[in-house]
Order: sequence, then structure tokens, then C-alpha cells
Amino acid sequence: MARALPLRRYTRSTGNVANHRSAWKSLRLGCITTTEEYANTLQATGNRLIGSAREMLTKVVPQRQQIDLVLVKLVLRDLGLKSGDNYHRICALARKVGLQLCPAEVGPALRLAYPDQPVGNDLVVAMGPIANSDNVPMIFSLRRPDAENWSLNSSLGSPGIFWNASFQFVFCVTVS
Repeated sequence: MARALPLRRYTRSTGNVANHRSAWKSLRLGCITTTEEYANTLQATGNRLIGSAREMLTKVVPQRQQIDLVLVKLVLRDLGLKSGDNYHRICALARKVGLQLCPAEVGPALRLAYPDQPVGNDLVVAMGPIANSDNVPMIFSLRRPDAENWSLNSSLGSPGIFWNASFQFVFCVTVS
């Protein structure tokens, strides 16, 4: 599913401390070519689809060609947001410091590639929202509530939704 790449330090020379961070994880997209294959592989590996995640998965368009991404994981405080902010401003600030929103496929691909996610850890995938059947914008998140459960969840992705500064987000940098 995911191929390990040598992790490098990605920086921008703007002088802002938020622009200097180590890559966290590499991920190759395009290895799974259909949403049905993602759903089957997630189920076969014991991952649950929670909330609108199953519906969102049907709207993901998997990469046709393989693409390597470097993911950056950070808490909002790392972007200088001491008390958090709304989703729109979080994404705008991340872009300003050189990070990119993840393709939606990162949600299911990362869930498969991250079986060693620490218990109690939640990760929010910074991505363009996908509307659910109620036309509510949603984004993927990964949860590991206990030692026996892993899940791909859905979280509200409305521009005005406030996120606390302690939330961990995943952004990306395209490698090739």
C-alpha cells in the first residue's frame, strides 16, 4: 500500500519558525485504484468506517498514477495558533507557510499505512471537504480509541468550524 521513502527536512526560507518542520511520514497514493478496493482492504485489515466516512469514501477519486507524498503532522500551536482557529483560516495559514492540503485519498491510504497509530491519538486530515448526503462538508480523521480498534472517521469540515489548538492535523508536501 504505502512505500517508505527517505524522509527529508522540508523548509521554506521565510524565516517563520512554523515553516521549518521535519517530515513525518511518506505515503504513496495510486496503489489502490478503486474506492471499493479501499473499503474492502480497510474492512479486511480490521479498520472501521465511522460516521460519514463510508459515504465519503465512495466520493474519493483514487490517483490513476502513483504519486509520492510527504506528510507533515502538527498541532495547531505549531502554526502559531495558541487557542485554535476555524478550519478555513487553519488551511489558509498552512498554505502560507508552504504546506498543502492533502488529496482526499490520504484519509483511507493513511489509515491503512498507519497501524501503529498510538492509542488515544486522533489525526485530522487537512483536505478539501466532501459533502455528505445532508450536504454537510466533512473531512477524514483517523482514530485509535484503544488497543483493538482503528477507524477512519468523518469530522466537520465547514470553513467556520473551530478547532482547538491541541488538535493534530496532517498536511502534505508532494515529492514526485
